[in-house]
Amino acid sequence: MILDKITCQNCKHEEKLEKVNYRKDSKIFLANLYLRQKNSEQEIYTFICFSCNHLTNCTPGLEYLETYKYDCTDNFVNYFDIYGYKNQFENLKKHVDNYNSTGQFDHVVEKFKDIKK
Repeated sequence: MILDKITCQNCKHEEKLEKVNYRKDSKIFLANLYLRQKNSEQEIYTFICFSCNHLTNCTPGLEYLETYKYDCTDNFVNYFDIYGYKNQFENLKKHVDNYNSTGQFDHVVEKFKDIKK
């Protein structure tokens, strides 16, 4: 099975995975923030849907784990303490800043600015 789409679990917005982070019209940004659950070594990715400002944690095979609003303050009880806070919003913004040296994510930076915090 080839995974070619990613779906926001809150608003059901769907995007093609191909160059999802680089397309200026994409409403989803996906990143590996190095989250780990206590009971698994599997990588956990986080993505934000700019259509509804919700984040979703998922596995590389797109098993969707949890979905939450960008300003949520709940904790994960099953994640290692270093990543104990449920909300990865600030980490996504830092990730974009760290990897935007050539301006390839300027469109994502602008989308983050549109979210009121």
